[in-house]
Amino acid sequence: MGKAVLPIEKTGGKARFINWRYSPALAQLLTLQLSKVERYTAARERIVTTYRQQLSGVTPFSGPLLRHPLQVDNPGALLKAARQEQILIGRWYDRTIVPCQEPLAACGYETGSCPQAEQIAHGAVNLTTYPLLTDEQVEQVLKLYKQQASAI
Repeated sequence: MGKAVLPIEKTGGKARFINWRYSPALAQLLTLQLSKVERYTAARERIVTTYRQQLSGVTPFSGPLLRHPLQVDNPGALLKAARQEQILIGRWYDRTIVPCQEPLAACGYETGSCPQAEQIAHGAVNLTTYPLLTDEQVEQVLKLYKQQASAI
C-alpha cells in the first residue's frame, strides 16, 4: 500500500493520479471493505456512545466517528501513558491545517490568523473508535484517559 498522504499534498498540492480509477486488485479490496460498512458503522456508533456517556465535560459527539476528538491540557503526557499501556490515542487534529507539514505557510496559512483554531489544535487528541474493539478495550481507553485527566 502507498502512503495515505503524499508529500505534495502536505504542501497544498494535488497528487497527479487523483482522478485515476482503482486497479482490479484494489477494486476487489474496496468491495470487501464496503461489505463491512454497516457492521463497522454500528460498532463505531456504539463506541462513540460509550465515550459520550462516560466522559463528562466533553463535546457530546455522536455518530460513527473515525476518531473521537478531545481537548486535554497536556497531550504529550496522555500519549506517553497510552504508549506505555499499548493503547492507541492519536493526534490527528494537532495542526490548524491538516494534512500540512510545517511551515503552515506552505499551505497558504498565516500563523496567528486563527488563534482559536491554533489553541484547539494544540490540545487536541483523539480516542480510537476501531470497530473491532471489545467493550473491555474501550473501558481501558476510558480508564487511561480519566487517570491522566485527574493527574493534571
